[in-house]
Amino acid sequence: MIKLLVVTKLISKLGYLLRFIIFKLANRNVRTRGFVKIGRRVNFKIAGSCSFGTGCVLKNNVTIFVSKGANLEFGNRVNIGHHNEISCFNDIKVGDNSFTAAYVYIGDYSHSFTDSEIPVYKQELKLGKTEVGANVWIGRGAMILKGSLIGDNSIIGANCTISNHIDKDKIAVVSRPTIIEKKK
Repeated sequence: MIKLLVVTKLISKLGYLLRFIIFKLANRNVRTRGFVKIGRRVNFKIAGSCSFGTGCVLKNNVTIFVSKGANLEFGNRVNIGHHNEISCFNDIKVGDNSFTAAYVYIGDYSHSFTDSEIPVYKQELKLGKTEVGANVWIGRGAMILKGSLIGDNSIIGANCTISNHIDKDKIAVVSRPTIIEKKK
């Protein structure tokens, strides 16, 4: 039984190593400062600049998109949870030792809806910068949107939508929906 467990762990580690090697060969423009532990079914589409610090982990079913001319930067020991999506059209930074739970979205753009005669998907994107500080925990289902700046040592509760600044050492939780803008 112990030998089976050892063999299973060895195969798992070889899988991580193989996925990392394939990732590096397919994405030569990505900088890594060490080994990145890449889970199963992680989807990368990287046309811009992307860098990973040492000890980063991408769990299963993560999607990372970096548009041409955009910059995505992960600090050291960043852990991205299962089924996360990171969509970068401009600039996203995630600080050292930050963790996300499952189903988290991090983006740096939003859709414009200035003309009600034109479908939203055909209107221009509004770009911004998104930054997650060091030692930040982001709970399940949270959405970190364009213009967000989350200070160091903060906690973002499950299902929060963040589109502004959260000071360092703060805890943000969902209370009730708020209308932020009326569609024209």
